[in-house]
Amino acid sequence: MIPAELLRRIRNDLPMAVTIAALGRDGPPSKIRDDRFTFLCPHCGEMLAYVNPNNNLTHCFACLQNLNNIDLLRMLGHDFRSTVALLEQWLEQYRAQLPRNKTTNSLLINPYYSLRHAATGHHATHPYSTPGETPRARSRRIRRRRKVSG
Repeated sequence: MIPAELLRRIRNDLPMAVTIAALGRDGPPSKIRDDRFTFLCPHCGEMLAYVNPNNNLTHCFACLQNLNNIDLLRMLGHDFRSTVALLEQWLEQYRAQLPRNKTTNSLLINPYYSLRHAATGHHATHPYSTPGETPRARSRRIRRRRKVSG
């Protein structure tokens, strides 16, 4: 029997972007569109499956289907037990990579966290940002560069 708490952690704590990144070429094509993570819906084949970062639930605006990490792997041909075991392994790897507060040993919450960071370890959502750079800091850096060169 698989504990309900484990299923909840897999659904809620493992970002969909991390799951798709871990699948690599076996996973659906994905990208960041309008600062939101989107990927090819396995139900209808449209690039309109958006992940809600608040609850990690994906909704396809073409076929109106919802899915989570477990559903995605099941649709790709994995059986339930192997799906849960694989996602549990990826969740532990993901949690091990997250920065921790040294005084409380709790996970640090970053207000600029984005799904791109979850998938690539890269903080900002823009592909030309430097690691750890906030979108606001990137804008300032670009404005300074324009003043100097122009």
